Amino acid sequence: MVRRGLVALLALCALLLAGGVKLKDLFEPDHPEWPLRPYAWEEWEALDRDTKFASMGTDPKAWVDPPPDPPDPEEEKRKQEEEEEERRKNPTGKKEYPKDRHPGFRFDERLAKKQASFEQLVQPASASMLEGLIKQLKSWEKEQSKFEKRIGETTEAYVKVKEMYDTAVQPQIDQAIKKTGKPPTQVLVNRALMDDFHAKSRALHAVLSLQQSERRFAEWMLGRIGTLIGDLTDEERGKPVAALAKGVADKDWSYRIRCAGLLGGLSDPAAVAAFLKALAEEKDPLVLGELIRIRAKRGGEDLLALLQVRLEDPDWPVRAAVIRELGKLRKREAVDFLVARLAKEEGRLKDDIAAELRRLTGQRYDAEPEPWRIWWEKWRETWTPPPEAKEEGPGEEKKEGSVYFYGIKTSSKRIVFCIDISGSMAWPLDGEKGKQPPRIETAKRELVQALTMLPEDARFNIVSYSSTVDIWKPRLIEASIKNKQAARKFVDGLGPAGATNIYDALTASLQVAASDGKGKDDNPEADTIFFMTDGQPTNGRIVDPHQILEAIGSQNRLLGVVIHTVGVSKDQNAGFLLNLALQNRGRYVGHK
Repeated sequence: MVRRGLVALLALCALLLAGGVKLKDLFEPDHPEWPLRPYAWEEWEALDRDTKFASMGTDPKAWVDPPPDPPDPEEEKRKQEEEEEERRKNPTGKKEYPKDRHPGFRFDERLAKKQASFEQLVQPASASMLEGLIKQLKSWEKEQSKFEKRIGETTEAYVKVKEMYDTAVQPQIDQAIKKTGKPPTQVLVNRALMDDFHAKSRALHAVLSLQQSERRFAEWMLGRIGTLIGDLTDEERGKPVAALAKGVADKDWSYRIRCAGLLGGLSDPAAVAAFLKALAEEKDPLVLGELIRIRAKRGGEDLLALLQVRLEDPDWPVRAAVIRELGKLRKREAVDFLVARLAKEEGRLKDDIAAELRRLTGQRYDAEPEPWRIWWEKWRETWTPPPEAKEEGPGEEKKEGSVYFYGIKTSSKRIVFCIDISGSMAWPLDGEKGKQPPRIETAKRELVQALTMLPEDARFNIVSYSSTVDIWKPRLIEASIKNKQAARKFVDGLGPAGATNIYDALTASLQVAASDGKGKDDNPEADTIFFMTDGQPTNGRIVDPHQILEAIGSQNRLLGVVIHTVGVSKDQNAGFLLNLALQNRGRYVGHK
């Protein structure tokens, strides 16, 4: 491995010194030594300063290195004392690492080094350099997607080893290692195959931490590009803005969002015009919703007019984005639009409007339009927004047309129910045998009652999970009497067994919500998920609650699906379930 790395590094140096590698080459997704690719900063850091600048087509003389900080005698003395203490404690020189950190990979330091490499790459910032960066963001997106796929294959293979302890899956492991292609992931996966369970767990944690460091770097890099473009003069800004304007018309939706986000942060007239054109021409509902959120951050007198028009959009993800942004404005006109729209809306978006109205006004009316209309007619002229009123739930009296699951009410007509059937669901709610019915029986009863409340024009699906995940139907089905009876039969057959695979259950539920069953996910079919569990994550590709929150938040950022959470038993992770609901605009209910 080391020999191959040295050979590749020497080859790269030879190419760079010969002038054969330019900016565009280094950004190609298949180029093995691209300095901003995942893993590649190690090779980039090994190059000398003049070679780096030559490879970027930049004159090294144009950049003056800042003078080094003078040595601090106190700091030098402290380092010497620490080294002596380390030698005294560990005379053999063998390193010991904390259990929660994998040997050799300090990801915060790695992220800082990548950021430093990027800063050196773009100094001094020029219009041509930034134009090249923008044009290659698409390659960056593709590379990140490949990286995500490799990590997924690696962790999936690891989970199989952890669950099965079966050498029959070794070929799959070998294939996953080959696809990772570069250290440090190969090293981490190899360590995941060790017999020591704790070593396996630390290895998987390190792989996922590496994945998160790449995401953080991507977001940081985009912010820096935006800042650097803003620092250019009006004349210099033309090339980067033109590249962004071309990017917002690209076929790749992710690249369009990246470019739109950068355009939305610029006040240059050409940038504003390009962004507004993209906003007017965008057809993908999910991308359009994101563009509306970007536009709302800028404010302006014309924002209300834009939101009023888009509030009538035929696609619900667009209207959902508009409703959220109107709630943030805290203006009389925003309340006007929301109250008027409440009478036209149906399903989950009625709940969304009522929630925003409760935040804006402090009133606690339900999602029925008439009480809001009467109250607003009386108080409109004298109304002033309360100081950041918290959204409080409406009265919980049950009304026809609503669905209740463990006491959480929704008006949605497109729902995915995700139910825990792990082995612990066989226990009573309080954990003491014989005093209460098993948790699984309570969950079945709640689910059957919720299905009974669904109107016939609603659609639904069921996801059950333990160590593995089972999706009842490939897509949402109509809530007809026949389908409800079939669903009840499926629910009756569920039995408790296995561990608690929360991450994969949530991911599967979002996939069911996003897809229409024909491979299209530009207009999510479901808008609400009820997620129920009796414990903490103990199985699956990700088991750390913080990492689950980050991953699910990223997956659901564009979809905008509401996730309500229900926790039963004393073993539930209430903090995790509460945060999962809050970050996905849902409600949490805990039963102990």
